[in-house]
Amino acid sequence: MISHQGHCRSCHYASAATFGGFGAVVLDTPSRDPHADPADPRVVFLLDDDGAETIIRNGYTFVSATLAGRYLRVFDVFCAACGRLYRQRDIAPAFAQLG
Repeated sequence: MISHQGHCRSCHYASAATFGGFGAVVLDTPSRDPHADPADPRVVFLLDDDGAETIIRNGYTFVSATLAGRYLRVFDVFCAACGRLYRQRDIAPAFAQLG
């Protein structure tokens, strides 16, 4: 899996490297997909149970989203220093989800 280091926007604490996260695809226009981010509907989360169906429903495959720079790895992180919960997104190759 991908090694990830988070940086808190509140106190600027840098967390230790972690592993995991989940996939997402970023689109040009807002999506009405049930897995779209309510805060930014251009980002559609690819959850483990139906990620392949979700990405196809939004016009991509894992390969095409990676080649287009639209595949993201999303990490829910909390700051060990101040306790703030935040979500960090990084562009990543889709094959990273395979392990």
